[in-house]
Amino acid sequence: MKEFRSELIESCLYKVSLVKSYADGQRTIYIAKLVQAAWKQISLRVYDQLLSLELSFHLKGTNASLFSINRAKKGIENNLRYISTYFLPLFVDLTIASVLILKYGGLPALLIYSGTMGFYIYFTRRAARVSHYF
Repeated sequence: MKEFRSELIESCLYKVSLVKSYADGQRTIYIAKLVQAAWKQISLRVYDQLLSLELSFHLKGTNASLFSINRAKKGIENNLRYISTYFLPLFVDLTIASVLILKYGGLPALLIYSGTMGFYIYFTRRAARVSHYF
């Protein structure tokens, strides 16, 4: 009986691992598609703006102006990458954790979790401000 229980637990853990791997892959695909769509919209807007400029701008356009445009595009790309790879998955994970804690632990567990996360954020930001001066 004990062997059967051990095999059942091992089988369940394996299945959970497979589902987690699949869900992580699907999340990565979704985020990649989201970033690609956002980047496509931004690129189209930038090029539409460039095409709508007067001919004199293009005729006297210098390397400095093109460098500025490319630099702005890189900045937007970096912000999108940061939001899509850090903030968005973190927000989704915290939301899922909060819903599961509320469902299985009740309101007191959710309040404890939220309080812990709040204090963590507060003290992390405070420590970051203090270390900024050193």
